Amino acid sequence: METVAVDHQIDPDHVDAILAAELTQMTVQEREKVYEEIHGVDKATHETEELLATCLSAMDLALQRVPNRAIYHEASRINARYVDDPAIRLMFLRSEKYNAERSASVRLYWIGSI
Repeated sequence: METVAVDHQIDPDHVDAILAAELTQMTVQEREKVYEEIHGVDKATHETEELLATCLSAMDLALQRVPNRAIYHEASRINARYVDDPAIRLMFLRSEKYNAERSASVRLYWIGSI
C-alpha cells in the first residue's frame, strides 16, 4: 500500500482511488464481508453461556500473562467493581470477536487510559 501524505495533508481523492483499487481486487464475498463489518452488520456469533464463560476465562488468563498487568491490579484495587464489571468485560470480548488475547490487550489499554 502506498503512502498518501503530502506535507501532512491527505488527499481524499487519492485515498478513494487507493481504496477502490484494493476493493476491486477482492472477491464479491470478501467485499461483502468488509462492507458488513464496516457497517456493523456482520454475522453475529451465537452467544451461549458456555462460550461466554470460556472466553471470559481465557481473557482473564491472557491478562495475567501481559507484562504490564500492574496497571490492571492498581485500577482493580481502586475500583474493582468498575474494572471487573461483567458487562464491560463482555464489551471487550465482543469488540474483538471473542479473541481473548486481543480483548485482554485492548482492555488493558483502556484501563491505562481511565
